[in-house]
Amino acid sequence: MSGNGESRETLRRRADEARDRLMLTLDALDRRRHELFDVKLQLKRHPAAAASLGAGALAVVGVLGFFAWRVSHREQHLWRERAHALARAFAHPHRVASRKQAPFAAELGRQVLLGLCAFVALELGKRAIVRVLPAE
Repeated sequence: MSGNGESRETLRRRADEARDRLMLTLDALDRRRHELFDVKLQLKRHPAAAASLGAGALAVVGVLGFFAWRVSHREQHLWRERAHALARAFAHPHRVASRKQAPFAAELGRQVLLGLCAFVALELGKRAIVRVLPAE
């Protein structure tokens, strides 16, 4: 007899039942693991997700390919652009550069006004954030 009044046979039977339940749980987990990594089964179960994943991967490859092509042809593109700019300059020399420039005082006033507007916008933004956030 054990300390709590159960016989040895009862304890053995309970231990066997616990082992059986544990083995069933482990078998179920193993089956789920195999199902998880079975690509064909996952494609059958989730066709929309597989299609969207494939489309996303294709889009990423396409964008990366486009940028790789742009980088590889950048030098050629720059030379072509320069040649077109030179041709435009010879065709319309009056459009190449403007001799008219804003007076220094007007440019300085514009820059100061722009800085003042940026400062006011930042201060208003800070005050709005302080009102929204709870005080610590």
